[in-house]
Amino acid sequence: MKTPKPTPIVILFVLFLLLSTAGVKAQQSDWTRSLTAARAASQSGDYSTALNLYKLTLASQEKALGPNHAQVAATLNNLAVLYHNQGSYSQAEPLYKRSLTIWEKVPEKEAQVVAALNNLASMYRDQGRNAEAVALYNRALGIWQKSGHIDDSRAATAFYNLGSIYS
Repeated sequence: MKTPKPTPIVILFVLFLLLSTAGVKAQQSDWTRSLTAARAASQSGDYSTALNLYKLTLASQEKALGPNHAQVAATLNNLAVLYHNQGSYSQAEPLYKRSLTIWEKVPEKEAQVVAALNNLASMYRDQGRNAEAVALYNRALGIWQKSGHIDDSRAATAFYNLGSIYS
């Protein structure tokens, strides 16, 4: 039996798929290095470098993956945490909210949604915006309860933070 020879179009299509996959994998490797360097810079107190690295990573991810990808949400959250820790609440808030909006659209990512809710609530608590923080902590706890993981240590953190507002 003779095997049909692939047509030039099929060969080009397969080659295109292979090359496009290689490009994304290379970019992901770059993102991983950039994110690792950003975390290290942040931990060592070099916030300017961390900020620049997070912004570069975010721009690359948005271009390659689109603005609503889970990896974009994670980088948005990391950037927001950096701003939050520096007290730049007006810059952190829209990033937290955008990250939360993306995570809410990704199936089976309740843990990330809860983390985003807790981070935003923590920022509100730091600003004395307790009513908004309470609403977010309660929403996070509701998600944990609905998912059957109310005994998770991350749920305990939300309980603790909520209790700290009430005390």
